[in-house]
Amino acid sequence: MSSKITRGVKISALLIVSCVIALLVVQIGSWSTIAHEDFIVLPGTEIEETIFAEIASNETDSTIYSANWTIVSDSPYRLQLTLPDTTYDYDSLIEKARDSVNETLMKHLMFKSDFRTIVPMIPSYIENVTYRYPFVNETFEDVNLVVSVYVNAISGRIVGYNEYWSEGWSIPVDLTHLAPHSQNNMNISSLNATQIAKNFLLKSNYSIPYGMRYIRTYLTMNPTNDDYDTYEVSLKAYQGKLFPEKKTDGIRIWIDITTGRIIKFSYLLVQAPRIDIDSLELISEYVAERMARDSVHIRDFNSIAEMENSYLRITRASYTRDSLFAIAWSFEYSIHMGNYRSFGEIGEIDASTGEYLYPGFYRQQTFEFNDVMSFPISIIFLGLISSTSVTILFMQWRKKSV
Repeated sequence: MSSKITRGVKISALLIVSCVIALLVVQIGSWSTIAHEDFIVLPGTEIEETIFAEIASNETDSTIYSANWTIVSDSPYRLQLTLPDTTYDYDSLIEKARDSVNETLMKHLMFKSDFRTIVPMIPSYIENVTYRYPFVNETFEDVNLVVSVYVNAISGRIVGYNEYWSEGWSIPVDLTHLAPHSQNNMNISSLNATQIAKNFLLKSNYSIPYGMRYIRTYLTMNPTNDDYDTYEVSLKAYQGKLFPEKKTDGIRIWIDITTGRIIKFSYLLVQAPRIDIDSLELISEYVAERMARDSVHIRDFNSIAEMENSYLRITRASYTRDSLFAIAWSFEYSIHMGNYRSFGEIGEIDASTGEYLYPGFYRQQTFEFNDVMSFPISIIFLGLISSTSVTILFMQWRKKSV
């Protein structure tokens, strides 16, 4: 009887050892210095599993900027971005931009093509193919209300909208039901906000590619006025395991919590190229995150920030050359401020060189590929050890049981 119990214990021990070894193999893979596509975890939820599935499509929405990518350097890995020529001139789309603004708001606005005081939300590398149409209400030197509409000059589709309301403006009576209200009056929930975002996209005839993921809906401050609260709904697109640069990676919609109105919207998406990640020697997420955490110039960052998602992005290799791009790691973090959450990204670490693309923000620290053994060697080494251990245990058990 005791021999059977002993045999059972040995078998159980053998199974436990095997499971532990398997877990170690997976963990060592994630700690590897070389990036492998199988170990890159995509953030968020697949579109098919969300309420946005209704507007998902295999067709490319004309809102999206079709891009031509050319490899110009293998070491460091660099790509050149070329966008199609514009098919519309600026004046031909003014009326389209005007029609997208609420009629009641428009009664108080005047089109001013030279108005430039509000920071645009369009990155410089798509400025030549994106038009901005500002509609302004101003008295003397005071700017009371600005509505900016952005249009893709290639397709003629509206890709952005933004309302700026001045704090000191005495809002006309007919606009009080449209204006963002006090942060103390929360009327809609995050579920309401997500539904509003979906309905807006559907009504505006926007479609979402299946290669997009719903990231989150969360309460945050108004992007142009901290006195008002909004929900931000975020969806991001990817190609394989690669995301475009942050400003042109998908859809973001800001909804006022009291009126349920969309006060800011962007559908900015530059198609990422199809790249076989495993064919390149890129540093891993684990190594890049370690570098990012250790080098940020934010006091108590590691204690106040919560790491959220990691992104392997096609991002500008330099702010002085807009069309030259690199593959880089960036890491999303959140900071809680009462009921709010603020999100940002750190990193922008060149995945092919292990260097920071924009070193001014970071302490200098680089990664050398030969610092730690690469993933394939570590897996082979661990596999040999684990298989040998299992074999020895099994042979000892068989020998004693005979």
